[in-house]
Amino acid sequence: MSVAAAADEWFALRARAEQLVAEANAALAGRTPPLDLVDEAGRGELAFVVRHGAGSVRVAMRRYRRRGWVDVDAEPGRDPAIEDLINDMLTPGRNGHDNG
Repeated sequence: MSVAAAADEWFALRARAEQLVAEANAALAGRTPPLDLVDEAGRGELAFVVRHGAGSVRVAMRRYRRRGWVDVDAEPGRDPAIEDLINDMLTPGRNGHDNG
């Protein structure tokens, strides 16, 4: 896709992730460690990482010349919505914590 289209997709995912992290942290306050959202830049890409315990989701936008693409680091063969990835991280017993 074009670099502009890839940047638009990445931005939409970043904004949605920020909203989900804020909502999850408000709902789970005091019951589990908070989710973190960290931006990365450099190495020819824009990226953000959502972390919770030992789990993480990384979304990166890369470009080469006039082409761009968005990669979501998830389990091999799985490309769910960012909502599903964050919900998976919050599942009790995963990532070295218990939400109970």
